[in-house]
Parts: sequence; C-alpha cells; structure tokens
Amino acid sequence: MCDVGIKALEANYAERRRPTDPATFEEYFARTNPAAAQIGATNMIAEIIDNARVGPTIFNMHWSRIDLSRSNVTLLNSDRPIDRPLGLDDPRAYIALPIGPRTLFLASNDLTLADRVSRGDHTKAVKMMNKTVVGQAREFVWGMDDSQLPFVEKRMGTAPERVIITAEQRQAALDAAQGKSTAGS
Repeated sequence: MCDVGIKALEANYAERRRPTDPATFEEYFARTNPAAAQIGATNMIAEIIDNARVGPTIFNMHWSRIDLSRSNVTLLNSDRPIDRPLGLDDPRAYIALPIGPRTLFLASNDLTLADRVSRGDHTKAVKMMNKTVVGQAREFVWGMDDSQLPFVEKRMGTAPERVIITAEQRQAALDAAQGKSTAGS
C-alpha cells in the first residue's frame, strides 16, 4: 500500500474504527498488513543475531553435523523443528535441528555432546528428536514416506505451546516492522 493511502487511512481511523478493531491505527495496520508477520519475524531474527548476549552465546557453542545413518528410522521435520530444552546459559544447553532424513544439526555448550550422540544409539537419538519435532508441530510434519504416519497422527501438536518471544519482544518486532524506533526502550 502506498504511503499516501496509509496516511489517509490513518487520518480517519478513529471515525471508521469498529468496536472489534484495535484501539490504534498502528495496531490495526500491524494486524492487517499481509507482510507484517514476515517483516516482524525478519527483524526479530536480525535483532537476536545482533543481540549482544544471545548472538555470541550461540556463535560460541560447539556446532556439529551428526550423521545418524545407523538408525532404523529417519528423522522427521516440522513447522517447529528446533529442540532447545534449556536456557542457553546452562552448561548442558543445546540446540538441535533435523537438516536431513539422517542428519542432525547440533550446537551445544558441552564439547562432548556431539561425539556422544554420534557414537551412541542412533535409533534412540532419532526417536527422541522425532518425538520433540512432532510434538511441537502445529500444521506440518514431513518425512521420507508414510511409514511414520501413525506416530505423527498420535503425537502431532501434543507439546504445550512454548513462549518463544514475550509480548514485549513481539511488540518491539511489530514496531520495528512499522519503522518505529525502539531506541531507548
């Protein structure tokens, strides 16, 4: 939408606002702008990467790509595939993500974790990862074939919602997407 049109809508929003509409034009625009979610997510990711505490913490973890080809099942992927059960400052913290049917990305504070997973029971590791990935899924799960469909049907979406970002972080992302300055907040 062009800036002139947005300004016109903003100018008379109060008169045109329905009782079910947000209180301010900014809130309304954030909810109705088709790209608001993508813009907000992109800005949030950039802020996380640039965050003086979180970025270096993740960058300083030990990163590995683990081949789990000895498993008798393949890794599944979903719309919520990241396993991060602990706070990043915990010495046992890790971030795991399936990146292929038999390949796992792992970033860990523990230098030995990747080696232990690699040398351990691959089927057990894959099943644990699949349980997390499928449990967290809300709309989509992908696999190599339909062989794990009963597992997916039974477990999809069973994990409770996790607060990924706080309401304050969400609002900051929306503000950033709208070009509002968040400096000093």
